[in-house]
Amino acid sequence: MNKGKQLLVLLGLWFSTFTGVCQTDTSSLTIQIWKKLPAPRIIPDISPKGELLKLTASGYTSGEIQWFDANSKFLSKGELITKNILGRVGILCQSKETCPSDTAFFEIDYTFQGKVIRTDESKKVCAGTDISYLVEGCAGEIYWEDGFMPSNKRMIRVTQVDTIKYRFRCLQSDGISKYTSIEIPVLKPTLDDWILYPNPTFHWLKLKSSGCLTGVKCQIYSIIGQKLYEGWAESNDDILQINVSNLPSEEYIIELNLPETGERVIKRFIKLSKP
Repeated sequence: MNKGKQLLVLLGLWFSTFTGVCQTDTSSLTIQIWKKLPAPRIIPDISPKGELLKLTASGYTSGEIQWFDANSKFLSKGELITKNILGRVGILCQSKETCPSDTAFFEIDYTFQGKVIRTDESKKVCAGTDISYLVEGCAGEIYWEDGFMPSNKRMIRVTQVDTIKYRFRCLQSDGISKYTSIEIPVLKPTLDDWILYPNPTFHWLKLKSSGCLTGVKCQIYSIIGQKLYEGWAESNDDILQINVSNLPSEEYIIELNLPETGERVIKRFIKLSKP
């Protein structure tokens, strides 16, 4: 049909519509635009022993949750429970009635970029002392390997070993880190470079050393060799204290030894009566 004939047909339809001579049927077309759903929110959880990681989703009202790996391989529906999958996993909500949602991602075993800080650097790491650590750079929870306390602060009781080791993971909404290790070298007790004070003393006899004094055994003798005291000195941080208030006023001999190493030192002190 040429352009002239097309124009005549259109004019004829217009004329018939507005003159009532002839009226065509009316057709309608409805266009529905579906809104894309936002990405579901990932809720991570870890088993008490840290072996299994469970990922669930929230923030959606209908549809099916689907998990897939970095290569777009389907993994699971609803929730994802794993201890073997590493790397990036994704999640979306798939529905027959709407477009698929945006995709949310979760990184499994990423390298933790935060840092661990000793909050009490002035304390010596001696057996029997408590030291404190703070983990910075984790936007979620810190899970410690022994007990998994969800806290970024950790108080550690130092034991009589060469090195104390602790491990933790950072668990947040977008990923869980690999284990990060804390290694604490423990100072060994020694009788080198120590002082005895006050001397003379009225009440407490104190021993201070640049090293650790934990595990020091104390014995006090009279000048003629009679044993008057034997035991382990009370520890106050890096100072050992012995209560000598009950001893008569005179000169005494104190012997310190470390059974573990066989070290032994002897010094004299004077006990005074209270004025």
